[in-house]
Amino acid sequence: MKKLHYLLLLVFVLCSANSFARKKISFGTSEVLTYKHDLPNTEDYYLEEITGIIDGKPEKIKLYLDLGMKYKVFCVAGFPIWVTESPKVVGMNAWNRDKYYELTPEDLDGILKENNLTEEQFTQLSFFDKYSGWLVIIVLGVLYMLYTKFTSRKSKPDEIEE
Repeated sequence: MKKLHYLLLLVFVLCSANSFARKKISFGTSEVLTYKHDLPNTEDYYLEEITGIIDGKPEKIKLYLDLGMKYKVFCVAGFPIWVTESPKVVGMNAWNRDKYYELTPEDLDGILKENNLTEEQFTQLSFFDKYSGWLVIIVLGVLYMLYTKFTSRKSKPDEIEE
């Protein structure tokens, strides 16, 4: 049982707000953007022209619309636990994957029909995205129960006979 106390003390020390030269463990929701499909680079999907560096030289780069998926997850220490907002299709670009464009339902329907795509192709979350956090919680719970079960089997002091 003493090992468990030392383990808990170590966890509290490492996670305390007063620790120095260490980031705090983050909690909360975060937005996830996933690049899904490259649309044809035509004038219909033209976004803007930016200056980028290619092979050490500044060059003009034309950005075109592509499709991606946006959803929100609740994270603990950067690890997703569960999905808080269902996925939806958004416009994005392969060069700048941190920026997205909200698409109106009419625009989205037109883009999907023109490219023979369905919205379900973009809103399906993988098994890992949906359940990885719960699996980690279950595994940690089972390991804790096994730890307590096997540490409680240690020899106990003999009862004093009167």
